[in-house]
Amino acid sequence: MTQTEMLFGSELGRKLRDEGMEQVQNNAGEWRDVMRQHLDTWINKTPSGAIFIGEDIRLELQNIGVEKPHHPNAWSAVIGGRIRQWLKSGRIQVHGLKTGSDPKAHARRMIAYRVL
Repeated sequence: MTQTEMLFGSELGRKLRDEGMEQVQNNAGEWRDVMRQHLDTWINKTPSGAIFIGEDIRLELQNIGVEKPHHPNAWSAVIGGRIRQWLKSGRIQVHGLKTGSDPKAHARRMIAYRVL
């Protein structure tokens, strides 16, 4: 592997992403733990075959009154961490892309997942 590949390759990108998300989660404290419980409840009640993006989960949890985190990045750090766990465990699989519904996402295309 060349130095350029080491500096700009996807392996380094994933490593830096994971480190940053871990730091945000660690700073989220009790909110992180409460969110993980909400996420476990969410995936357990979601029917097999359902398609979702991380934003769908965030919006649903906000609609039921889940407290906002200390920093907006904590949403994606905690939800993204749970999604990666579900992928590794075979609970969900990548389904394709879906356009976000939150206007703040500027119609960004995001990875969609299917509950197994």
